[in-house]
Amino acid sequence: MTEKEQDQYFIKTLKASLELYKEAYEYEKQHKSSKAIMDDYESMISSLEDILCNIKSIDDLGEMGEDAITDAFEAITGYGECFIISANEIQRKKDLEEYEKINELIYLFCDTDDEEDE
Repeated sequence: MTEKEQDQYFIKTLKASLELYKEAYEYEKQHKSSKAIMDDYESMISSLEDILCNIKSIDDLGEMGEDAITDAFEAITGYGECFIISANEIQRKKDLEEYEKINELIYLFCDTDDEEDE
């Protein structure tokens, strides 16, 4: 992916992750989960909404601080863990391509320290 495509995919993935957090929050709310669980979901939802309001690229995230970076990383890895790859051969190919993009985003977080050391 180009840098512009990565930025677009990064924002798309954060938005998708935010929606999953909102769905999970509603589920937990219906099942009367503990206050601690509800607070965790509220915190992540608030953080992702703040991130999405304040960034237009992956590089912008660095200006938001360590907590925002951590939350974005957790959201993307969580999204990747929930990603389902279809058994249908045609859809499977598309899903695998999508999954590779998710992994590419995850590796961006992992490569940052290596590049600074060089």
